[in-house]
Amino acid sequence: MKKRNVRWVAWLLVWLMALTAAPVGALADSWSLTANLPTSSDAALSTNSKVMDVTVTFNNVVDIKCLVQPDGSQAINTYENPQIQGNQATFPGIVLSPGLNLISFLGTSGNLQVQSQTYYVNFLNNPRLSNIQVLGTNIDSDSTVAVESSPVSLQYDTENATRSTVNGTSVFGSPVGTKQTWTTSLKLNPGENPVVIVAANAQRSVAVQKSVVLLDPATKSAPFGVTLTSNDGQVTSLWTGQKAQVTGSQPLTLKGRLATPALGTTSPTVEVSVDNGPYQSVTSIAASGTIKEMTQWGASTPLQVWNWSLPLGTLPGSAPDHTLQVRVTVNGTTNQSGVGDYAFSYVDTTQPYWSNPAQLFGVTWAGGAVQAAQSMPVADPWTVSQAPVDMALSLNNFTGTPDFSQVTIQAKDAQGNVIANNVSATIGTLSGQPNTAVIEFGSGVLPSGDYNLVISMPGVPQDFVLHTVVQLSPMLQVEVKQAGQTLSDGAVVQKGDPVSVTVTPINFSQIPQVSGSVNGLNLALSQSGNTYQVGNVQLSEGANTFSFSAEDPVSHVRVSSTLTIYKATPSNLSITGFQAVSSADGTVLPYDATTNTYSTSSQRVDLELKVGPVGTGPNQVNRIDLYKNGQLLTTLSTNNPNTSGFTSSSLNGLTWYYQGDIVREISVDNTGTMSLRISGRDSGNGNWLGVAMPANQTTSFKVTAYSISADGRAIGQQVTQTLLVANQLKPYQVYLFNGPGSTPNKPLGDPVDLTQPVQVNQNFLDVIIATPSPADAVTINRQQAVQWKNPPGADASQWYYGVELQNLKTGLNKIAFTVQSGSANEKGTLLVNNLDQALIYGQAKAYFGKSTSISVFDKQVSLKFPRNTMLANAVSEGSEILPGDGATNDRYLLFGIADPQTGSISGPNASANGNPFAKVPDQLPAGGWAVASPVYWIDAGPKNFNTEDLGLPPFVPAGGIDPFNAGNGFVQRGGPNGGANDWMQPTKEGTLTLAYDPLIRNQEAGRLTVFYLDMSALQNGISSNPWRNIGGVVNLSSHTISVPFRHFGYYVVAKEVYSYQDVASHPWAKDYLEIMYSKGIMTNDPALVDAFNPDVPITRGEFTTMVVKMLGLPLDYDPNHRLFIDVGQATGGLYDYRYIETAARKGIVHGAGPNIFRPGDPLSRQEAATMIAAAMNLKMTDGVSAKAALSRLYGDANSVDLYAAPAVLAVSQKKIMEGSPAPGSVTTGRGRKPVMYFNPNSQLTRAEAAAIAYNVMKQLKKL
Repeated sequence: MKKRNVRWVAWLLVWLMALTAAPVGALADSWSLTANLPTSSDAALSTNSKVMDVTVTFNNVVDIKCLVQPDGSQAINTYENPQIQGNQATFPGIVLSPGLNLISFLGTSGNLQVQSQTYYVNFLNNPRLSNIQVLGTNIDSDSTVAVESSPVSLQYDTENATRSTVNGTSVFGSPVGTKQTWTTSLKLNPGENPVVIVAANAQRSVAVQKSVVLLDPATKSAPFGVTLTSNDGQVTSLWTGQKAQVTGSQPLTLKGRLATPALGTTSPTVEVSVDNGPYQSVTSIAASGTIKEMTQWGASTPLQVWNWSLPLGTLPGSAPDHTLQVRVTVNGTTNQSGVGDYAFSYVDTTQPYWSNPAQLFGVTWAGGAVQAAQSMPVADPWTVSQAPVDMALSLNNFTGTPDFSQVTIQAKDAQGNVIANNVSATIGTLSGQPNTAVIEFGSGVLPSGDYNLVISMPGVPQDFVLHTVVQLSPMLQVEVKQAGQTLSDGAVVQKGDPVSVTVTPINFSQIPQVSGSVNGLNLALSQSGNTYQVGNVQLSEGANTFSFSAEDPVSHVRVSSTLTIYKATPSNLSITGFQAVSSADGTVLPYDATTNTYSTSSQRVDLELKVGPVGTGPNQVNRIDLYKNGQLLTTLSTNNPNTSGFTSSSLNGLTWYYQGDIVREISVDNTGTMSLRISGRDSGNGNWLGVAMPANQTTSFKVTAYSISADGRAIGQQVTQTLLVANQLKPYQVYLFNGPGSTPNKPLGDPVDLTQPVQVNQNFLDVIIATPSPADAVTINRQQAVQWKNPPGADASQWYYGVELQNLKTGLNKIAFTVQSGSANEKGTLLVNNLDQALIYGQAKAYFGKSTSISVFDKQVSLKFPRNTMLANAVSEGSEILPGDGATNDRYLLFGIADPQTGSISGPNASANGNPFAKVPDQLPAGGWAVASPVYWIDAGPKNFNTEDLGLPPFVPAGGIDPFNAGNGFVQRGGPNGGANDWMQPTKEGTLTLAYDPLIRNQEAGRLTVFYLDMSALQNGISSNPWRNIGGVVNLSSHTISVPFRHFGYYVVAKEVYSYQDVASHPWAKDYLEIMYSKGIMTNDPALVDAFNPDVPITRGEFTTMVVKMLGLPLDYDPNHRLFIDVGQATGGLYDYRYIETAARKGIVHGAGPNIFRPGDPLSRQEAATMIAAAMNLKMTDGVSAKAALSRLYGDANSVDLYAAPAVLAVSQKKIMEGSPAPGSVTTGRGRKPVMYFNPNSQLTRAEAAAIAYNVMKQLKKL
């Protein structure tokens, strides 16, 4: 090790001396290059990340490079253009090789080349598994999950892995960043299925086992975790669809777990049958926790888990093979799908026997001793998709040391016929376990197909039978090396050394004949053992495509493999005039030639350059890449990227594609030289602002021009230039939370330009000031700022201080701030122009406190509450709202004007990540609706308001939050009584008043209503149409509509613009029907498409629902203790059980018998009068007096039942219900009126019900 390091350092010194033509002793003493890394190989920094950032601290050194050399290799990877900050240079994305890596730094000090000492980093290269998902839901922390159907998707991520298998079958992977994402489909047996995931590279492997339970479709349940325990404590797991081997002494005990829907304390029935014998009930069963059921993509619900057990005693008969059937009954239904069917063989453990088959990973052979990095139990069947493959098998109860060389292996079909006799295998012993055999099947040994491997050995009476499925595919492995370094497919090389090629056939039945070529010219391959080789292949300039093919001598399957290496040509491309200029006027910035650094006091800069010659020839530029601090900023290319944001220009007959918001100027002259100006455009107003740079840092810009082939690979020439821009700003920067330039991952965005007012449309603002070092004090608008540690996506070298400013006035606000650090006292002013208009994305905050009245958006939205109203944890609908534990009035209510398409109140970006917001007006209930106001979001925030959990700055006061979280995901909170993140709810009912479009005619205003988005129904999937019509009282003079306020969420005013044909043509009830429909008091039968049936008799259930709605009563019901057994739990039709329960509890209606309501029965007019009189608490006399009074009003008063007479009289006197002229009764003279009939026993029609509801709501001032 030491000698090799000395040779490496000596080689570098010779190289440096040749470059500088200066002796080593002439190097100056004033320079330094030091990194915070170990300088000894024995103390090397160990990491499991292939990519790392390396930082070096420098003094009096420029043009710094980082050299990375794998230990024992002559290849050196050079990294240039670091990110400079002060006296530190950071090289992002350094790629490590497995094992020890030698890292050093080169640079220029004065006119000398200088070199740091050597540092050591050890890349462990251990494979890692993470983010395991079934049906889109992460199960990293779950050992067992359940599903209802098969197959299901399985996806997971790996690091440092080149191959992966699931249950022995190879899985396809795709790179995502520094990870690999693997996706496959799992075909499941009914019941519990083992899932063994293995990730491996050439040196190491890792394995994880999960289990997925396929539920019985009838009972939505299944046993899992089923085991047989012997009398001497040996435990064997049983799986459906697999045959287990059970060992140990009898009697046996059967234990297991059971997943069911939530049953509370009601136990399911579990019975067991052995070998199709009678069923026995388990002796113990108890609830024990939950597991997840994957209900749909990305969603899960908990299943109740039960532990159960049953002593089986001694197995019947003497045959080794047995079956078990576990029968489960849930709510009277028994499983039918085989979820509880198990098979096993019992081994006599008094004799020698085989057990515990396991597949080995990371195997190392040392003679006959074998070491393995990891092992996993073999499933039934054992699926083999690649060779060689290693299996361990334990030999038990054997006297002496076993001689595994006597093991013989046969392949037999299911009927016992021999497919292959004496299957060839390498057999050894697992290190440290002399009774465990290791069997390795090499390439081409195992025949393909589905069969049993039968393993025999003298002295072991019972053969071991392993169900095996072999699916091997032949392939050619190609390796190309240049100067000892392996070249990957697509590699670009600069030097002209020849290459050697090795081709290894894998999974062929016999060694095939391999043919090969490069760029169509045949290669003279020579066979050496199992490989073919060719050396001294000279590369041509450009693409060198190696192609190889072979045919399996037995199966005649032909396979091929290709690999392309590119050789670069000497460059005649040029980049000139690369300079930094002012974004405002284009003047060249001050430049220091000794450090190649431009300086500016602006936050943005433009870049100018010339590149040539451009064209499509092999020695012409057809692609230009520009990097900022090592990250790609933009690309110009003659190949169409087919990506949004790109535009094109035809220049001298050649079309160039580029980003129009970055490329400010582009032209090509007659000599083929392209002139460019790179900048950045404001996405709002289109003004050119320049390329943004980090505050108080030196930014590195690099441009590379290429000659690119048609397939997009760099094969020809390339040229690169670099410059630095030092940003000399004030000792502070001002940011706005979610301000200009912000993203979900970087909420601070760009620094504010203090010379221009910031335009906002909200009465509050989160202001943050960043300083390059800790400040003693920061005040903003006379408020002491709070430190915010590590804002997401922000520069970690800065310190951040902020406040939330409240009550911004309309128009210009001048926000004074002071930054004090020691004796320095920096002052500044932030200009904020508040539009204060009711426009989309407008926001306002108002302190709840003890206020009984809140008004925002210039009184477009008002909230009023009774005295002593507080905010408490939301309760289930129908429950009483109490202040309860944690009730508060110390909250800021947030009001936002939402995008009606996405629900966002802060910008268009918030519509991402599976937004479930129900669009307005697309998703309003069926019927013709026109939106008559903005969509408003009103919120008090979650009960447990934690700024860190919510992704908010620490100085934001408790209160309402944006309906989208920091990652743009739609807000999700626990349902009522569901936990610390519940919705808040006022303890007393308030009144919400919303302004509607003042241009709506007064005669149409009666058709206005308010819709509320039921957040609980939305996030829990209860309703596909969660917008609820909650009516409202219209004030024509103020153009407002008022509704009771009980819930936070979304609200919008809408107007009914058309209803149904039979309503529009109704002779007398058109207005009544349309107003009641628009207010949500009446609805249409979901089974009808274009009819309302106004003259059809109304039912008891529908009218009762109408009465509760027209009175605006809070719902009062308990779904677990319903009053009527014939109502059900219907909520989507003409009647709603919640309203019927409420009416009964409030004394408005009575049942038709014990626990019977008869909601579908028609309703007589006198029954309707009785309900209305009770609902309105009308004053009523006794029945006899009422009958007498009615006789003076109606000719059919005698037909009114005595019980109903007081109510009929009361509603008649209030003119809520009136009679109709008796048949044949007409006015025959002056002043004579017709005889009126009340028709008490006539069935009430829906049209009459609408008229009654209108009269009631008018008298109660609810219209």
